[in-house]
Amino acid sequence: MMLAYRLVRLIETHSDALATGLLQRVQTSEFTRDYRKVPAEDLKTTVYEIYRHLGDWLMGKSDFDIELRYRDVGARRAEQGVPLSQLVCSSTGRFCMRPSATRMNLRGVCWRGRARPA
Repeated sequence: MMLAYRLVRLIETHSDALATGLLQRVQTSEFTRDYRKVPAEDLKTTVYEIYRHLGDWLMGKSDFDIELRYRDVGARRAEQGVPLSQLVCSSTGRFCMRPSATRMNLRGVCWRGRARPA
């Protein structure tokens, strides 16, 4: 438990650098091309707020609070022209961290940056 607490505090402490790094990966990944339509400051602020207050998100927020937050983010991204598949892929960070891989599998949700065939 102490290790988890220290990890959360470390993420919160370095939230600005982590948000900047994720922003760069999302904006340059072939799997999240439509994120280039999202203003950089909007994306960075959204990610920063989650990282900066990770402890609150994990310990203090209800499922309802989290659902409201992610519905808001999802609606905003849809208005900005970001497909749901890219929102899911960017939320996991997996596609952004390994853009050179030829095949990605996110529990059957995404495959090569698009919906996985049935």
